[in-house]
Amino acid sequence: MIEQRVTHYFLGANSAKGFYSLYGGFCRPESGVFLWVIKGGPGCGKSSFMKTIGKAAEQEGLAVEYVWCSGDPDSLDAVYVPAWKTAYADGTAPHVLEVACPAASGLYLDLGRFYDRTALQPKLAEILALQHRNRALYRDAYTFLAAAAEKALPVPEAPALPDGAAKRFLRAVTCRGLVGFDSVLEDADTLPSPAAAARLADSAIRAGYQVVLAMHPVFPELPEAVIVPESGRVCRVDLAALDERLAPGIAAAAEKLAQAKLVHDELEALYNPHVDFEGVYALAKTHALKS
Repeated sequence: MIEQRVTHYFLGANSAKGFYSLYGGFCRPESGVFLWVIKGGPGCGKSSFMKTIGKAAEQEGLAVEYVWCSGDPDSLDAVYVPAWKTAYADGTAPHVLEVACPAASGLYLDLGRFYDRTALQPKLAEILALQHRNRALYRDAYTFLAAAAEKALPVPEAPALPDGAAKRFLRAVTCRGLVGFDSVLEDADTLPSPAAAARLADSAIRAGYQVVLAMHPVFPELPEAVIVPESGRVCRVDLAALDERLAPGIAAAAEKLAQAKLVHDELEALYNPHVDFEGVYALAKTHALKS
């Protein structure tokens, strides 16, 4: 997030309390960013649409923020191009988003229109069965993470966080295990506790700086890093012992998430032959040209 033209992070976490969302803070109306909330089901091209937008912006030499899916880190959940003051986000479950001020701050983008409804209706029973299996596997994953949290006690007390800090996840428990976009923290200074991180963030905000708080992927109420982009300061909280205690539970949860990913792949395979992807990509290119 410092001196990078392209940044990557998560806004969702598979946590000890289930799915935890920070999407409500993404490109809020008062930010002046126009947010396109994408609606559409499995395999309709939401991620591909946003990757097309991001690639077009990168080819123009622009900064791009990519928000990846915490279940499948190869799938994109949102993209933001600051120079265009425009963002796109998947507004479907589990991170449901709605347009706050229609037309003034954002609009809906329906990619479901590219489905062949008549071809998909006969597949309803198969779709429902796969959805049920997928949800069950996610419940199992959250059970493992909740058990891991119990075994990881004691956990540092969650501090009161200052208003005005942007919250992100630089790591997530995914179908590939614990995946991180945390290279920005490699040379970070060390803080002794989440409370120290909260104090540092508060001090920086009072001094007029923008602050990013990276939250812990299993305990999302705990800040694990403070980033002050304008000053170049990066500080990581020493949570190594906690992460070590969580590791077995994370591995067990990741196995369930990997199984859920296979089920989701089956679901997308049902949908994909009945999606007009030429229409999806054409619409993406139209948006990129207008931005």
